[in-house]
Amino acid sequence: MAVLTPSLEDYLEETYRLCQEHGKARPSDLANRLNVSLPSVTNALKRLSADGYVDYQAYEEAALTERGREVGSYLATRNKVLRDFVSLLGVDCDVAEEVESMEHYLSPRVVMGIRRLLAYLTSPEARSAFLRFISTAPPEEPPPSVTQLTGIKLMRRFGGKVRRRGPPATRSTATARARTR
Repeated sequence: MAVLTPSLEDYLEETYRLCQEHGKARPSDLANRLNVSLPSVTNALKRLSADGYVDYQAYEEAALTERGREVGSYLATRNKVLRDFVSLLGVDCDVAEEVESMEHYLSPRVVMGIRRLLAYLTSPEARSAFLRFISTAPPEEPPPSVTQLTGIKLMRRFGGKVRRRGPPATRSTATARARTR
């Protein structure tokens, strides 16, 4: 069985959430939640099925296998741990975007270490001390050139083109542009 790509991890994580809520996951619900096309969902479910994470037949709902439930549970837990961690930092940022940019690249041991740190930092004594510390520490902002460079590196890492304005291009738009050149 193949290692899950970040994209397939996202599909499996959302399939897990839908199965927790409804017992099964409809492809159209996955497409809506992940903001992707139905054919993309179908392809992902076929791959997840071939790798033993879901039971899926075309035009039907997907159900998790035992392995899919186990890995999906870990993925959902990892996402929550990282959301809680980023939120605790008290940084003005898009928490979901920050979590998405890091969650696929942390080992399970690091995630569990963050989980233990969160357990400590959210205890009443430690939380109070931490909030006092961050409220008195001078604010730190990276220079604009570093922020811009980081964004460009992330875009290139995920195969996107660096765009200065407007919403990101969809794959079909990018393909259409390439064909017209």
